[in-house]
Amino acid sequence: MTKASFPSSRETPLTKVELEAPRDGYVNGAIGQRPIQTDAVAIYSIVSLKKRRKADAVIRSGLDVVTKDYISEFPK
Repeated sequence: MTKASFPSSRETPLTKVELEAPRDGYVNGAIGQRPIQTDAVAIYSIVSLKKRRKADAVIRSGLDVVTKDYISEFPK
């Protein structure tokens, strides 16, 4: 199965709360899922199976880990 390419964490805008909470010490970090990428990979897998091609048993569409140390790497 061909791997689809999705935006990295640095291309995914975060909300004001997601940026402020770790920076201001309200939480140590946050983990964000990527619902659009997850849906796209799932549909791609379904189409592959329908065409009798192989699909990965485990699908990893990525996630964003936001901590005080990494906030500057995310677009505002």
